Amino acid sequence: MNIRPVVSVIIPVYNEEAIITCCLDSLEKLNYPKELTEIIAIDNNSRDKSAELIKKYPSVKYIFEARKGRSAARNTGIKAANGEIIAFIDADCVVSPDWLNNIIPGLKSKTTGCCGGKTLSYYPENMIEHYFDWSFESHAAKILNFSEKYFIGPIFATSNLICRREVFDAVGFFDEYMTAGEDTDLVWRINLKGYQLNYVPGAVVYHKRRDKLSELPEAFFQYIYWQYYLIAKYENIGFSYDFTRAIRNLFGDISGILKNLFNPKINAKQRGIDVFHVVFSLCSIVTTLYAWVDIKLLRRRSFNGLSFTAEKVIWRWNEDGEAMLVNLSNGTGYQLNEVSTRVWQLLNEGRNREEILNGLTDEYDGGADEIRDDVNRIIDDFLKEALIGAGTREKLCKAEKA
Repeated sequence: MNIRPVVSVIIPVYNEEAIITCCLDSLEKLNYPKELTEIIAIDNNSRDKSAELIKKYPSVKYIFEARKGRSAARNTGIKAANGEIIAFIDADCVVSPDWLNNIIPGLKSKTTGCCGGKTLSYYPENMIEHYFDWSFESHAAKILNFSEKYFIGPIFATSNLICRREVFDAVGFFDEYMTAGEDTDLVWRINLKGYQLNYVPGAVVYHKRRDKLSELPEAFFQYIYWQYYLIAKYENIGFSYDFTRAIRNLFGDISGILKNLFNPKINAKQRGIDVFHVVFSLCSIVTTLYAWVDIKLLRRRSFNGLSFTAEKVIWRWNEDGEAMLVNLSNGTGYQLNEVSTRVWQLLNEGRNREEILNGLTDEYDGGADEIRDDVNRIIDDFLKEALIGAGTREKLCKAEKA
């Protein structure tokens, strides 16, 4: 990837006249070179003045998409984009000036398929916004932890996400059947295809949270139901869901919150958050029961024709640059240290055993024989535990037979 690639920023827009100008103004103030930035706004058949406001920005490419849904809008934007990097934000978001400058270096490794940045609340003004701010920071992925195999973190949202264009050729586009969680689904497919994910906290976007009480029931249903749907969608790689345990844990949450609710030491803001969280937990129980009937009993699932071949080996990097490998077919996990992480990277770059041995004896201090023994052991462990993706394993075996 070039140091300064062309980036296409895609924004789905539906009835966003209240904030779309804030979003576009912030994009025009990006410090990234203007000639390398393409901004595409997809009007998803808005009924307000969104289209009129977008067209006031000469630098913004306006596209109309009549098919409903953010996924359809984003897919249209991807197909129209010219950049080698595709960036996503939502219309109710405002980016920091250095957003692209900070997040693009996260793709410096060829094995990295996408990067997610940090999303903060855009001036929360009422208790509903404060609650959503708290829930996204503290509770967004908790429901997924009830699954038997929770394999991925972090979960990146399209409010702050960049992807290599090539990943869409490898894994397909957004699932247009899904009305929520479609971003998590895409990121999972990217990771399962063998790409690394990278979290870049310095790339900041500010998101305007929901602020109306009338929006809460639908929001709760969307967030919860589609997380269950995701687990059902990935049953073919060993996911399962314990609905009984989920409901038991949710009742436990309610019990704990109610006890804390009457604690005189908590402040009014926290008490308000707790009240909303009780409502959220009750909605979660109702939605869990609905999902159990809809997904488990009726098997009412439509995956929109999307198919992919999972490598069955996924990895994620920690803050120290070390990797954890997981073989989903048998649940084997392997924590890598500095040397084994480097061996993993070189294997994914297509290097064979001898090339890795020669390279690492020069990179690391110590006896050459000792380093060669370590590298041989690491590669043998990868092969034995099936912790190398099928394609990489095949290349390595062919090279050694030759």
